[in-house]
Amino acid sequence: MGPTIAFRMLHEAMPAALRGDLGPLGSLVFDYRFRMGSIENCSFSHPGLVELAGQLESLWHDKAATMLALSSVGPAFFALTDDPDRCGDRFAELDMDVIHARPHNGTYEETGLVP
Repeated sequence: MGPTIAFRMLHEAMPAALRGDLGPLGSLVFDYRFRMGSIENCSFSHPGLVELAGQLESLWHDKAATMLALSSVGPAFFALTDDPDRCGDRFAELDMDVIHARPHNGTYEETGLVP
């Protein structure tokens, strides 16, 4: 598994990301999390995690999310998407708390408190 991940990262994901295309990275992360046993390995501390992941998979297959993954060892899932309402609605349907955020690629800055 390690050599496959490294190859895909070096030869697919990184070159595409340099062109502004996160699709191959999203595909690699999805495969690692959903197909290579990563979610199952994290499910020891979160009963129902594997089932929840299965209910979210359609967001990836239907191309609603460029990246869909489990955060660290969970229990949070996240989606990078151009369609936040669709992804957020699906998360909400599954009784998940939904937080909308935007990536910040700049340096640290104080922005004040958010109510």
